[in-house]
Amino acid sequence: MSTETPENGEVKSAKKWERSLSLRITFLLVIATLLLIGQSLYNLSSIQDVDESIEVVNKAAFNLDNLSRKIKTPIADVRILSMEMVSAPNRKSVNEIKERYDLLVNELDQKLIKWKAIVESASAEETELRDAYLNILNSWATYKEAVSRTFYYINTGVRIAAFISVTGQEKENYAQLQKALDIFGQMLLQRSRDVFVEADEQSNFAFYSLIITSVIQVLILTVTLFFVFRMFKNYMRASQAYEKKIEAKEAQLSAALTGMSDGLYTVDKDLHFTLFNDRFTSMTGIDKSNFELGKPLEETLMVAANIGSLGEGEIQDLVETRIQRIKENGFKEWESTTHQGRVLSSRKNDMPDGGAIIVVSDVTERRNAETKLKEAFLNISNSILYASKIQQSILPNREFLIEAFEDHFIFWEPRDVVGGDVYWFYEWGDGVLMSLGDCTGHGVPGAFMTLISTGALERAISEVEIGDISSLIGKMNQLLQQSLGQDNGEGLADDGLELGVCYIEPKKNKLSFVGAKFDLLIVENGEVKTIKGGRRGLGYREIPADYVYENIEISASPTAQYYLTTDGALDQKSSKTKRRLGKKGFQELLLKVHALPMKDQVKEIQEALMEHQGDALRRDDVAIIGFKIGRA
Repeated sequence: MSTETPENGEVKSAKKWERSLSLRITFLLVIATLLLIGQSLYNLSSIQDVDESIEVVNKAAFNLDNLSRKIKTPIADVRILSMEMVSAPNRKSVNEIKERYDLLVNELDQKLIKWKAIVESASAEETELRDAYLNILNSWATYKEAVSRTFYYINTGVRIAAFISVTGQEKENYAQLQKALDIFGQMLLQRSRDVFVEADEQSNFAFYSLIITSVIQVLILTVTLFFVFRMFKNYMRASQAYEKKIEAKEAQLSAALTGMSDGLYTVDKDLHFTLFNDRFTSMTGIDKSNFELGKPLEETLMVAANIGSLGEGEIQDLVETRIQRIKENGFKEWESTTHQGRVLSSRKNDMPDGGAIIVVSDVTERRNAETKLKEAFLNISNSILYASKIQQSILPNREFLIEAFEDHFIFWEPRDVVGGDVYWFYEWGDGVLMSLGDCTGHGVPGAFMTLISTGALERAISEVEIGDISSLIGKMNQLLQQSLGQDNGEGLADDGLELGVCYIEPKKNKLSFVGAKFDLLIVENGEVKTIKGGRRGLGYREIPADYVYENIEISASPTAQYYLTTDGALDQKSSKTKRRLGKKGFQELLLKVHALPMKDQVKEIQEALMEHQGDALRRDDVAIIGFKIGRA
């Protein structure tokens, strides 16, 4: 065997695995890096958020303290002004003090409104803070009312009452207001402290989280490096294993190509040899020196054409035709005969790199066998065609039916060239014997059975009383069992037939019927009536030799139409519905066509059966007989 050193499939597989390993390593490193960066950013962000929270808390605490001082100081001033009003020397002084008092009260009302915004920002659970704020508002309102009452006493000249008010109720109200302010201030301060504690806890959590995540990141990086090292180590082992496997595969390929029963060669996209085995060079009958790796295929084909191994014709045309076949895309197959008389079959397939692989088989013996097989098939076909003529020759002359019946048809269509369905007509005494049989099998076996059955029927007619069709069928049963070696319950096969027999006596207006697994159908007055036959056929091993078949006698009607059919039509499946025509379908068909003359009925029945069958395969032979009693 000769070959180039193209990349082996195992090498490609190893390189593919190497690329996959590199991608895995890169992916793991990127993931680890992203985790490190992401976690660090998260921790820094958390610490920054805590610092901002502490800054907000400090600012809020400062604002609260400043606001508390700004409120407490004016309230003290209001208290001083109320006391000054009591000791004022005249009304003018009182009015001046009252103006200063009103300005302070308005200023305090505006500042208390700012406190309201703080209270509204509190959560729904902080009810104590809201209650404390309401207590301030109530105390402030009560205190202002007490001052107003003191001012009223002064204006009405009741200074002693004013003095009592200032030192009594007003003083008490002032103390309550101061207490409410102190309570509210303490609650705000505690709220600020709680926020500060929470922020401090968050800061501690962020700090420890940063330490923990850093440790985790180091662990992740360590594990990643461990797996990278492990995968690299496995890769090195796999590479060594692949190299050994490649060497073993190359040895196997060499042995396989050398031991192939077929020839094989490959060419690149420029049609230069890249590989060929010894079997190919020996099959061509060309000197081995004409085969070299890298040599153009065309040169070797020229040698083959010159010695006659590419067939007859112009050498250049033969070579160009072969080259064109190999250049064309897709699978190609051709045959050629060498100058040694060997028939070579070549099958070409494309390769991914634009080249082609061609397998060459020596099919000389196969083609010789096919030639002999064709000759044998032709002889068998001619024999079957001749057998068909013999089978048709034993069928009765239809001219007799024209004279015997007013109207009739016979539809006889074997599945193959010959078949197992058979019909007979005899003039028997004063009547007419009509029968239709379905023998075991179809094709050649069925045709043989029709010959045996015909002989049995003709002998039985000569041995039984005229008109006794029950005895006629019974005698046929005995003769068939004897002919087939089935009369003693033994034999190599178990063959027979199903048979329907009618004996018509027009002068007596009578019809007798015997059915061996066969029915007689009568169509009259738009209805189908079935005369059922017995449940046993003829000739089979399990049927007793003395079995009696029932004879059924009916009145023959000139308006009735009578039909016999084998099961070939009934068992035929439809290509569309996959269902059999069946007895019901056949009876519906008869009702559809019974008003037509018999010659038209058979055409309609044939077309209906073909339409029902469609593309489905024919299952069995088909035979149908229809007739009306009377003479034309």
